[in-house]
Amino acid sequence: MASSIMESILAMVTPELKQALAGRLGESPQAVQSGLGAATAATLDGLASKSGDSGFLSQVVGLLGGGTGQSLLSSLSSIASGGPTGATADLVNRFLPMVFGSQQSQVANAISQQYGLSASSGTGLLKMAVPLVLAFFAKMQNSGTLTVSSLGELLRADNTRGGVLADRIDAARRELNATEVALAKDALRRVDLRLSRLLRRARLGRIESVLGRKRALEVEIEAIADGILPASAVDSLDAARYLKDSEEYWPFEGDDWPDEFVGGGTQ
Repeated sequence: MASSIMESILAMVTPELKQALAGRLGESPQAVQSGLGAATAATLDGLASKSGDSGFLSQVVGLLGGGTGQSLLSSLSSIASGGPTGATADLVNRFLPMVFGSQQSQVANAISQQYGLSASSGTGLLKMAVPLVLAFFAKMQNSGTLTVSSLGELLRADNTRGGVLADRIDAARRELNATEVALAKDALRRVDLRLSRLLRRARLGRIESVLGRKRALEVEIEAIADGILPASAVDSLDAARYLKDSEEYWPFEGDDWPDEFVGGGTQ
């Protein structure tokens, strides 16, 4: 069971109605659903801001007289697919200035910008929200629960509930942001620790490599001193010290051919 006016109204939006409205406006069903929810919320907020004005509420209830409410209930699908026409269009054009005054175009533009809709689609969604809201009031009228007093109480109660929910949402958003920051800091700390460990290992590996080469040179030098290696090995040891990582030392192992040198013929 719906717990608010907003939920009750949106429950009246069938998948077929949403698809028909999206087709008429040339927008995606997802964007239309979000935009229609915003248009409905804006309309209810405008009504709630005047819920203490019994004269205004009497005008709203009066709009549903003469079978108008029942007509709206039965024509929501055709309004979605073809837009408000005839008496329904007149009703919508009377109702919107009552609720929004001179701010109607600003509300429509805000909806369009928020959900990536065209300017005409924002207006079209507002003009769809009006029949939905009034159709919901017509259902209350049919059940005998719609009066000026009950409408005002319902709007004020729904507005209070919305304020409480908004506060909870803000609190949840702040908590979520704090959690995200904490998780990000923890992740960065763990990355820093891991990189530090890798850097220490790399330094130790470099030190061990240098010590290993130093020891290898010491062994070769000792071997040369003991006559195990020929003295010519000193050249190879010396050359290796000046090589870059991309270079490789190839000691000379062939024969000299002086007669093939330029100017190297025998006299």
